[in-house]
Amino acid sequence: MSCMCTNVEGVERMALRAGTIKPDSPYTFILPPGFKELRISNTQNGNFCQPWTEVVYEDGKVGKVQLMAVPLLKLTNVKNPSITQLGTPAELLPRIGPYITGSYYDEDSLQAMSTLQPGDGLTYYEYELNSLDAASAPRSLTVATAKGEVLYLLVCTASEKQWKGAEATLRTVAESFRA
Repeated sequence: MSCMCTNVEGVERMALRAGTIKPDSPYTFILPPGFKELRISNTQNGNFCQPWTEVVYEDGKVGKVQLMAVPLLKLTNVKNPSITQLGTPAELLPRIGPYITGSYYDEDSLQAMSTLQPGDGLTYYEYELNSLDAASAPRSLTVATAKGEVLYLLVCTASEKQWKGAEATLRTVAESFRA
């Protein structure tokens, strides 16, 4: 399994994890200069039945970007479902909200949600949360899609202070994500 993370300078980087993401089906997203890759602890790697963190990047002025992969068997017994088969954006969010926040999902934290269809054949759900109880930063912008046996979550987070100056950058990162 592999991923491609292409930054604005065109540098590609491959990451390998638990074997569910197929090498012939990489994901991509734009990563602006200034972001540094963080090490992923064993507790973030997950296992066959839990989500795992694929890659994490951070820029102290902008925030953090992480790609999580959730085995779809946690969410459905349908083989290779599309994200729409998992439910509407509103139906899916309570099930994946704890993955986004790193703690629990409070429905009052939802700021906005939408459906994106960028033309790659997949449907993406976008969620903006302001969760004061989040394990990392309270502000998050997440893009989710299902492909193969994996639900991909690109989670961009920032503190309130970072969000004011970095919202546009994080939106560009999130909206560039393709699985």
